[in-house]
Amino acid sequence: MKKINNHKRIIAKENNSLDKLDIRIIKMLIDNPKISIKKIAYSTRRSVQVVSYRLNRLIENKTIRSFSTIINMNYLGFEHYRLFFKLKKVDPISVRKVREFIESGWGVYNISTLGGKYDLYIAIYVKNYIDYDNFIDLCYTHFPNIMGEIEDVYVKNHYIYPIKYLSPKSLLKNKIISIPVSYETVKIDDVDKLILKYISQNCRLTSTELANITKLSYKTILYRIKKLEDRGIIKGYKTFINDKLHKSYFILFSLRYYYKETEQKMFNYLATHPLVDEATKQFGAWGVMVHLYAKNENEIKMFINQFREKFENIKDYEILPIISSDYVNMFPYY
Repeated sequence: MKKINNHKRIIAKENNSLDKLDIRIIKMLIDNPKISIKKIAYSTRRSVQVVSYRLNRLIENKTIRSFSTIINMNYLGFEHYRLFFKLKKVDPISVRKVREFIESGWGVYNISTLGGKYDLYIAIYVKNYIDYDNFIDLCYTHFPNIMGEIEDVYVKNHYIYPIKYLSPKSLLKNKIISIPVSYETVKIDDVDKLILKYISQNCRLTSTELANITKLSYKTILYRIKKLEDRGIIKGYKTFINDKLHKSYFILFSLRYYYKETEQKMFNYLATHPLVDEATKQFGAWGVMVHLYAKNENEIKMFINQFREKFENIKDYEILPIISSDYVNMFPYY
């Protein structure tokens, strides 16, 4: 708790637009992205108008990036791949051309520009390996002078964690979202797709707001969302913030050997590590991928050293600073 309070004071000091009330609002939204403004106002002993103003300001200055719905694309029949490209050309115009081409279609979940060994990262959902192969072929066909070497992995399980330094430890276990490979698939209709399209990027939309947008009744909205949650299609909700004190990194780990028991211990460890935001179990050259936030390289080195000391099956690793996360679509392919 002492570390959490220290971090709050540092944020307020570094960014004059954030004070104790802002931090408290952010904290409550991390714990529950769908919490109502009335409940925040009651808890903070402020008026609804004040809380609403503060929240809008946090969104406008991009301290809060999004209120996202986490959708189980695997359960909808899609496979999850991650690609790491070494580009022949890394000038802004070349990189932008590639990004715009990829963003114009496909099942792309995320595109990020990187530092380190790789230049471009793409997370994609495809219906099968043939679609995946076609996607790669089109990238190289359209940009033969830009696309270089590629390293790819198949994602077996995707773990999404809360922002731990702002969340009570007692709540962490219940906040973990796990999206494993599923050999069972479900179908959703156009009404479900329409609802998911809007709440994927803003889970705070009320049933009344969604009804006005979709021209559906609010009762239909409430029933459909509850059903999507019960069926495991909606896995949870997350508030994404832009913490100016921390830099974002991917860390890739290759493994010497594979045991399910060891894997479970590794991800249990990552689930409680204060820096780790997401982690994936993968098939390919890199067996584990971790997304984390750190203030400096010393924190990164300390995390890697502790991880390697704790798990002897770590063979090698690669640090990839995230220069920018250029594109995120929480509900690709629809």
